[in-house]
Amino acid sequence: MEQDSEDLSKSQSTYIKYIHNSRKNLLELVNKILDFSKYYRGPGYNYPQNAFIEYTNH
Repeated sequence: MEQDSEDLSKSQSTYIKYIHNSRKNLLELVNKILDFSKYYRGPGYNYPQNAFIEYTNH
């Protein structure tokens, strides 16, 4: 992200940082909701797959 931001204006770079942080926060929120739903369903529920969403730094 640092290399790409050298070619951007200051305001564009700021927007990119906002988008990057928002994406990270949204993924964290979704993962917390998924974890809560697993807890709420209880241990007897069979999950077909692990629904964990991994954050990638692209």
